[in-house]
Amino acid sequence: MTIRKKIVLTAAAAAVLSLSGPAFAGGFQLNEQSITGLGRAFAGEGIMGDDLSATWYNPAGMTLLSGTQVQLGGVENAMDMSYKGTDGSTENGRKRISPILHQMVTHQFNDKIWGGLAIVMPFGLADSYNQNWEGAERGYDAKLLTININPSVAWKINDKFSVGAGFSAQYIDATVSMKRNLLGQNVYSRLDADDWGYGWNIGGMWSATDNFRMGFGYRSAITHKAHGTVKLTTDAAGQKAIVAAAQNAKLNPPGSTQAASMIAAMRQANLSFADVMGIAQSGAMTLNGGAQMDAPANANLTFVWKYSPKMRLSGSIRWTDWSSFDNLIINAGGLPHSQTDVPMKWRDSWFFSLGYDLDITPKWTIRGGVAYDRSPISNPRYRTALIPDANRIWATLGATYRMNEHWQFDIAATHIHGIGERNLYASQDANSQKIGRFDKLNCYMVGAGVVYRF
Repeated sequence: MTIRKKIVLTAAAAAVLSLSGPAFAGGFQLNEQSITGLGRAFAGEGIMGDDLSATWYNPAGMTLLSGTQVQLGGVENAMDMSYKGTDGSTENGRKRISPILHQMVTHQFNDKIWGGLAIVMPFGLADSYNQNWEGAERGYDAKLLTININPSVAWKINDKFSVGAGFSAQYIDATVSMKRNLLGQNVYSRLDADDWGYGWNIGGMWSATDNFRMGFGYRSAITHKAHGTVKLTTDAAGQKAIVAAAQNAKLNPPGSTQAASMIAAMRQANLSFADVMGIAQSGAMTLNGGAQMDAPANANLTFVWKYSPKMRLSGSIRWTDWSSFDNLIINAGGLPHSQTDVPMKWRDSWFFSLGYDLDITPKWTIRGGVAYDRSPISNPRYRTALIPDANRIWATLGATYRMNEHWQFDIAATHIHGIGERNLYASQDANSQKIGRFDKLNCYMVGAGVVYRF
């Protein structure tokens, strides 16, 4: 594989690998599509009937919503990814606080049929390290934006059973920067790529009694084929060294050691003399890059129990098919033999949560929850600084204020604590050396939202 191809492939891979999310969700997922849900650690997601998040989690739950309703909300988050290298160096990938926004609408057409629309951000990322830190060759800066447009319909079969289905159009825009080596000099690559992908979701709800109901939701995998460009840049010292090496080779006789070394290096990198002089003199070069991967399918099983007239208990189990993400397919523009597979070796992840809601007055409800979220990374050598994933414990609190029959205001706060193994290795190779450890992998979130009922 040529140096040029390696640079493009690695940058493209990092862009897709970086889809872990500022909220420190398992793998690529972001859970934060509901403020009331955030307050109870997403226990009972989609079948609570106290906001419009059924449009995303389980469309059958829309049958709990009367008339026409609109919801807007957002979550701010802050990461603490404190890292210490084996050489004593320290880093922290937190860079910017990235809001996770959602908007939803539902409408009851009649006693049997409901329709809804969710516009959410199911994946996201924003982190940054020093461009010359020891892990920079596996990425030092990344940002990801996703927007999912999800219309859905629900049918109330009878008082016991409801079903629903939806369609998703998902846009992804990724940027990632890495440090690489070109002809012995530091070169910094930046990949910008985007794509639209499409999928579907279904759901069902069973109201066993007036006080107990269960739900099941399934969301399909979505294939993304991200395309974009890779921009390579070098600093003044790199420009000077590459120019000197190239000119020295050109001035020397064709059979000289200097010329032979330079020609061999250019051939290895699949670069012409003009390419080398272009990046050396301008300090920049732009190439094609891209990657293909499947955002995994997931399913949830939920329940809610009205324990008393004022208290409801709820729970959720969510499975995500991360074991299907065994390989990442990388394409490096039109370069020869440009397709390659990057092994991921992830496992399925599981999310378990329990929560409660307590009506303390007719206008005020308080809630709380706890959750355990298992990371899809089972082998630490597949962890990168752009995906500092680990098993997580959630602790959440929230409240709702119903001003009148039309207006509802929700707030929530959450702490997510990374636990267990958090080491970082130089590469995925079995004999690669440990280069450091994340002492902390914590996330702090606050959210607010509003529901209006017409």
